[in-house]
Amino acid sequence: MSEQTCVICGGRIDKPGRKTCGRECYRILRAQVNKKTNHKGQKHSAEARARNLQRLRAAAEKNRQAIMADPASQRGPQHREAEDWILITPEGDRIHVHNLLDWARENADLFGKRPGDDHDAQVIGSGFGNVKRSLLGSKKPPVRSYKGWSLEIDGCSYMQAKPESNGA
Repeated sequence: MSEQTCVICGGRIDKPGRKTCGRECYRILRAQVNKKTNHKGQKHSAEARARNLQRLRAAAEKNRQAIMADPASQRGPQHREAEDWILITPEGDRIHVHNLLDWARENADLFGKRPGDDHDAQVIGSGFGNVKRSLLGSKKPPVRSYKGWSLEIDGCSYMQAKPESNGA
């Protein structure tokens, strides 16, 4: 059997199939290989970083414009994540809503909030989301209503509703 030598220090290797004689030489070899294959330690100039950042920002803006050109990405009932909701007023009337956040923006005054305000619409939507999770059994402790308003999901609700009314 021919004797192998370490590629780092030239020492004798005891086990066949290895390139180094021990741990220290192995670490040196791995560092050399990583430097060649992973480009570790390579620095980019400030100009190169600025060019790259400018290119990424331009691509992000182009993507943002393409997304907003799609009607399914815009606000309103056509939004791709819009769901159908059945809200029950404190008086017991049912209101059918498609896209809760859009409805909440327009009707925020029913909850003592500013109509048209995005943050207030998010707060209202979050309140109804908690009621929905409670109805589905995934919210502990359960939340039965949001400011006196409740939901109906698949015929199940915490409040008894009057027969259907034509709502906003």
